[in-house]
Formats: sequence, C-alpha cells, structure tokens
Amino acid sequence: MPNSIGRILEGTLTGPFYFGQILVRKTDDGLVLCHRDDHARKDLQTCRNAEEAVEIAKYDDAGNYRPLKTAPNVRRGWRLTLKTLEELKRALDYFYPGRLAVFAAWKSRHCERRWIDNQECTVSPRKFLTIRSMML
Repeated sequence: MPNSIGRILEGTLTGPFYFGQILVRKTDDGLVLCHRDDHARKDLQTCRNAEEAVEIAKYDDAGNYRPLKTAPNVRRGWRLTLKTLEELKRALDYFYPGRLAVFAAWKSRHCERRWIDNQECTVSPRKFLTIRSMML
C-alpha cells in the first residue's frame, strides 16, 4: 500500500488535472504545476524544486499568512517544474497537507461516504490507519 499514492497519481497523469487550486500537467520534460487561473499566463515566476511549494503555499496574494492550507486562496503568479513523481507527491502534500492520502484512499475505495445531519462526510472505516499506512 505505500506505493498506492504513486500508482494513483500515475493513472491520473494521462491528462491535465486539478488538485484543489493547482493545475498539474505532464510535459516531455517532467511535470508542471501552476495556479489553475494562471494556466494561460506566460509571465509566471518559475520554480524548480518541490520544496518551493512550501513558500508558495504559505502566503496569499496580499501577503497574508494562510493558516488553513485547504482555503481557496493559493497565491498566483508561479510555475513549478518538477522532474519526478516523487517530487510531485511532495509538492502536492506541501500545498494541501494530507489531502493526497485522502484522495488515494478515496480512489482505492478505502473511504466511504456517510450522511450526518444532512451533510455528506467522507470517513475511513478504519479511521486514520488506512490513510496513515499509505503515507508511510
């Protein structure tokens, strides 16, 4: 199960896809990530290291700290070029901590949806053990 995130990402890379506000595209040279609203811009600052996603995700466009990484206010104006699937996994986890493991659990049907008070929630039948084991 440790490689399931990689397998699922490989299967998803058949075409461009969105992961939150991030557009991910496969190119001849590797992978390119940018803000989904910047896909047509040519004047983006280019970054070449997955760890640079930490700084990109840290502040919004106004320079305010983003304490909630799932908030829809990822900074714009950047392009992140990566070489490997491992770098992609790290970068996506920096942008949205833990969401990649939840996505993999959902894709592999280790999560099920339940209705609670008319609100749909995703829960893991084995609590966080399933998700944690995929992250290791």
